[in-house]
Amino acid sequence: MGPSSILREEKIHSSIFTNEKLIKSSFCFFLELPDHAQDPEKWVRDLTNLLGYQEPDDAFAALNPPSQRMLVFPNGQKSEVPQTETELLRSALILARCGINRYLPDGPAIYTKSRLSRSVRLIIINTDYWYELDKK
Repeated sequence: MGPSSILREEKIHSSIFTNEKLIKSSFCFFLELPDHAQDPEKWVRDLTNLLGYQEPDDAFAALNPPSQRMLVFPNGQKSEVPQTETELLRSALILARCGINRYLPDGPAIYTKSRLSRSVRLIIINTDYWYELDKK
């Protein structure tokens, strides 16, 4: 050990979910709510109606969302920004079903600014490789 003036502390962050062999597939979603969207649920409903759907659940089913439950991780970088109203709505409806740790396609949609204004990576784990990790 050296003098305290040259000691350095670093926090180490590691996760088995950074191992690309473990990830079967992943999807990134990013959305920034527009400034005029003070009520996120109303904004989603207005966008739903604008695109010709009766209810957000109808739009969700029609917009080909991921159908499996997945793990949710914050995506440090912003993924591709949705360009069209359809892409915006699809991202919003998927993010509304993302909790802190998991995406539930059959779960309730919760329309809050914190859920809709973020960038996430959804992953499906390769369970065959997961069990291989136990053997090492």
